[in-house]
Amino acid sequence: MSPLPASATCSFQSIQSLPFSYDPIGGAAATAAATMTISCDASSATAVTVTLDAGTHAGPAATPWRKLMNVADGETLNYNIYLDAAHATVWGDGTSGTGVESHAQTSGTFALTLYGLIPGGQSVAAGSYSDTVTATLTF
Repeated sequence: MSPLPASATCSFQSIQSLPFSYDPIGGAAATAAATMTISCDASSATAVTVTLDAGTHAGPAATPWRKLMNVADGETLNYNIYLDAAHATVWGDGTSGTGVESHAQTSGTFALTLYGLIPGGQSVAAGSYSDTVTATLTF
């Protein structure tokens, strides 16, 4: 009798925050990049898919914008997370025009890059703005 094939297990090893620095006085867009590291312990014919929700301050979809919220006064700042450095495809859950990240599952660790953009021209007060986006790993 031959042994059953090992089932794969994948997990997030680390997810960095997007290090935005936005200047509302200058009015220019702000970009940032961060890394997400995933580890799988066995290979399989399936793909690893990573989806992101719209965040805690946006509506049900990540389009057109996620929202960073000022913890002091509740003011919001539009931003989004993209699959590419050109900011062409919003990274979401695959609905409402968003895309998802999908890779062939391999054993070992691999990294994905998150590309963030705060569009320019937003007049907001200085302060600390934050959001929490949930990443889901499916394999």
